[in-house]
Amino acid sequence: FFRDPANVEFVLVTIPEALGVFQARRTVQDLARFGLVVRHLLVNHVIEQPDSDFLRRRQSMQRPYLEQLAREMGGSRQITHIPLFAEEVKGIDRLYHLQRLLFEQMARSVSHAPLRRRLPKHRRPLQRPSRSPQFRRRRLRNRSSRRPPHLS
Repeated sequence: FFRDPANVEFVLVTIPEALGVFQARRTVQDLARFGLVVRHLLVNHVIEQPDSDFLRRRQSMQRPYLEQLAREMGGSRQITHIPLFAEEVKGIDRLYHLQRLLFEQMARSVSHAPLRRRLPKHRRPLQRPSRSPQFRRRRLRNRSSRRPPHLS
């Protein structure tokens, strides 16, 4: 089941630091030993536009690791950089922002043919829930009906 690319896909997530690169390399090798292929690599916390001396130094520290990942794993895998956000990715709005970033980068990638096909329904991006007044009233009504008896 895990070896069927029509049903299963492995996406590896790492950070551009020595330990992250080492673990990503080892994980790809371990999975390959079992015939499992990693086609996507997400590199998290990449500093794209440094605006302070600290961030410039961090970016220069990350650069060799990003180049190493591209050199060692970029040929057969799509590598997507996720920028370092000022806030934690927590809550629906920030998740939608991350989703847009991921799918825009994937759509721009022309080197990976399977991504250009239409995604199966279970892998399509989530649609933002309706924010209509009726939706909000229904949601508030449902919340109030779930209150414990001692709060009613």
